Amino acid sequence: MRIRKVLAYITRNAGGRIPELLVFDHRDFPEAGTQVPAGTVDGDESIEDALLREVEEETGLTGCLITRKIAVYDWVHPDTHNTHERHVFHVLAEDNTPETWTWIETSGGAVPKSEGYVLVFRWVRLDQPLELAGNQGDFLDALR
Repeated sequence: MRIRKVLAYITRNAGGRIPELLVFDHRDFPEAGTQVPAGTVDGDESIEDALLREVEEETGLTGCLITRKIAVYDWVHPDTHNTHERHVFHVLAEDNTPETWTWIETSGGAVPKSEGYVLVFRWVRLDQPLELAGNQGDFLDALR
């Protein structure tokens, strides 16, 4: 099965420091690894609309700005063997975004908060090595 996906490299330039990338870990599923916001494109939804929707659903952030599309490539999920057509974007967050925060991801309200995934967000400097789950970091060099 082929599934259209979006993946957001959200960055900020806090106080003129080295640019930072937004990442998260699942509080209750640490084995899922460190990730960036990503998700599935719904039906006839445009790729850009899906990207901004997923960013808001997974992070709670609004007002992010899409700066550019970095790549489109196929990735085969190792467990389901589904082909994910990944659309990777660079997205800018506001510089005053908090250092860390916790967000309950409820798939846009489709899942009750009591059953949502608890995601713990933090910023990492782009000049530091970073291992992202599911090959999500394959295009990080485009930001460096």
